[in-house]
Amino acid sequence: MAIHADTQVVITMKSLITGVIGFVILGGAVLWTVLSFTIGGVRDDVTAIRTSVQALQTADQESVKETNNVNVRLTDQIQGLRTDFVKYSERFDNLSRNLETTNKSIYTLTNRLDGFRDQLQAIQSTWNDPKTISQITEAVRQANGGSVIILPFPSAPQPVPPKPN
Repeated sequence: MAIHADTQVVITMKSLITGVIGFVILGGAVLWTVLSFTIGGVRDDVTAIRTSVQALQTADQESVKETNNVNVRLTDQIQGLRTDFVKYSERFDNLSRNLETTNKSIYTLTNRLDGFRDQLQAIQSTWNDPKTISQITEAVRQANGGSVIILPFPSAPQPVPPKPN
C-alpha cells in the first residue's frame, strides 16, 4: 500500500499525547542545551566585565589617593619654598643695607681722598714755587749752615714735635 497525502492515518490520543510530550522533552532538551551554552558564555563575559570594572574601580581609588598624596607633597614643597623665599628676602635686605653702608663708606673715602689730593697739590705747588725755594735757601744761609730751619707753610699742617725718649 502506498502512502499519499490523501491517505488516512489514525492516531490514538495516547500516541498523540506521548508524541507531544516527547516533542516537548526533546525541544526542551535542545533549548536547554542552546541556552546553557549561551548563558554560560554570557556568564563568563559578565564575570570578565565585573573583574575589569573592579580593577578599574580599584585603580580609580588608588589614583584618587595618589592625587591626594601628590597634592599634600606639593603643598609642603610650596610652603618650604615660601619659607625659603622669606629667608632669602631677609638675607637680600641685609645685603642691600650692607651694600648701602659700603657705598656710603666708599663715598666718604672718595671725599677724603679728594681732600688729600687737593692738599698734596697745594704742597706740591708750594715746593715747586721758586720764591718759596729762595726763602728756604736764604733761611739756611742766615743760619750759617749750622742748623736746619723748617718753615711751616700756610696751607700745610703744623708738624708734630718729636716725643722725648
